[in-house]
Amino acid sequence: MGLFADTGSVHEIAAETSAVILRLRAPFTVAVHPAPGAAATIEVSATPTALLRADPAAGRWVVLEAGVAAPMLVSFPGPVTGLRLQSAGGATVFEVVQ
Repeated sequence: MGLFADTGSVHEIAAETSAVILRLRAPFTVAVHPAPGAAATIEVSATPTALLRADPAAGRWVVLEAGVAAPMLVSFPGPVTGLRLQSAGGATVFEVVQ
């Protein structure tokens, strides 16, 4: 699992992997671009950043969008401490903008 503290960037997530972005400011938008056959999942967390940094898997995650198989934009109005991006069945490119 990749762990990023940057936003406003592009993240290509390989199949069957995930990445976590910390310290998001609200609002934010994620552009999701799954490859053919891929399904993307976007989750948010309010778990304290220090805990996510130590072990992202221990965070409490809430699904924002799941099974995304076509390009789409996902916006979130509130502050969160973490954003987890996952891809299955193929790679997915995520563009995060704040």
